[in-house]
Amino acid sequence: MNHKIERLRARLPHLKPVRLEGPSWEWNLDEEDIVRTLARHEHSGLLFGHFSPARVLEELDEVGILATLRQKGYHDFEAYNGPAPGMPPLNQFEDRFTLYGIGGGARHLLVELKTHWGTLVFPPDGSRIKALIWDWLSHQHPLGRFTPERPPLPGQEFPGLGIFRPSLELMLTWVKKLELDAIVNIPEYFHNAVLYSSAFHFITPELQGRLEALKRDLLPRGLTAASWALSEERVMDGDGKVVRWAPAEQIYAVQGQVAEYFSSNEYRGAVERAAASQSYRYPE
Repeated sequence: MNHKIERLRARLPHLKPVRLEGPSWEWNLDEEDIVRTLARHEHSGLLFGHFSPARVLEELDEVGILATLRQKGYHDFEAYNGPAPGMPPLNQFEDRFTLYGIGGGARHLLVELKTHWGTLVFPPDGSRIKALIWDWLSHQHPLGRFTPERPPLPGQEFPGLGIFRPSLELMLTWVKKLELDAIVNIPEYFHNAVLYSSAFHFITPELQGRLEALKRDLLPRGLTAASWALSEERVMDGDGKVVRWAPAEQIYAVQGQVAEYFSSNEYRGAVERAAASQSYRYPE
């Protein structure tokens, strides 16, 4: 059975530019679990391997998220962990949570979360950290409409549902129950990084300082304007060079040395120095 596992591990995707090492990932599964889940494409049906769809729906209701969705015109919610009707198949190492609701006489996808497990090469000593990687998180309101006051953000097909913060808090509550050191988010756009920045930090103080400087200099015009300007490469740095947003690892520290690293005076001081050394502006 070992040769099956090694063949599966060798096919792990590499997320660039994040420093993830596929062949050395660790699994909280025995060998039979790995082959059953990955080779035979069977799925446990549990979010993060622990939480059933029914339990997820109950907790979404308890924190008021389903009430918010009902106010927006949705009802008869269905939750799926893993494969879901009408969705593309999962690859061997991917997990997915989806939430559907009926609205306007049709069934709509409202929430989608795609994750996988991995190890992250973590500074300053290059140790390998057990992590859950959030590949994709979408909250969409298909019945909603964009307005001049609430225009679309880069990458948005539909308006958001207004549930980001309670959803994030709930998901962080769930993952704290797992034996993890960190959660990895890869913000595709500037606004994603800003929304996550209340709980997540970039690994290097240089990147975190860059984010803080971008927020300081661009957000006075609003998050939408700032995200579009960066997406369309209309932001200049202090030297007059075009600034390009590049996704990188944004980390939520669950426990251990990851939490100690982000709370250290060394990291915080380096972030402050990096932010003070950078400046950004919109074109004249």
